This record gives sequence, C-alpha cells and structure tokens, in this order.
Amino acid sequence: FPNPANEKVVVTNGSSFPLSYELITVSGIVIQSGMIGVGKTSLDIQHLSEGIYFVKFGEKELRKLIVKK
Repeated sequence: FPNPANEKVVVTNGSSFPLSYELITVSGIVIQSGMIGVGKTSLDIQHLSEGIYFVKFGEKELRKLIVKK
C-alpha cells in the first residue's frame, strides 16, 4: 500500500478468509467500509480529500493512510 497515496491503495490479505475494513477520518467518522478478499485488493481513494486517515482491518489492526493530491 503506497503511503502517501492519491488514487488507490493495494492491500494484501494474507489470511485464508475475507477481512472487513473501515476507512476512518481523524475525527473518527467511518467514511468507507467493506470486505477485502483473500490475496491483493485495491481500494479506490481518489474521492478522498488530501489528509490523514486510518484504515482498520478486522478488529485488531489499524494503519495510518496519508492522501496527497
């Protein structure tokens, strides 16, 4: 997942089952959510404004995402 990114991020799910994700603003608002299949999945982020976001994978993993235009 390129970080910073501007159009899409590629996420690799190394588990043997799909994983939920949430894209969250620094204010804690969930602005996008869905499921990530097994293997590599692209998430479209071109609609996002420049700034810092968080991506929550499942119930445990949280990563910072920087969007630059």
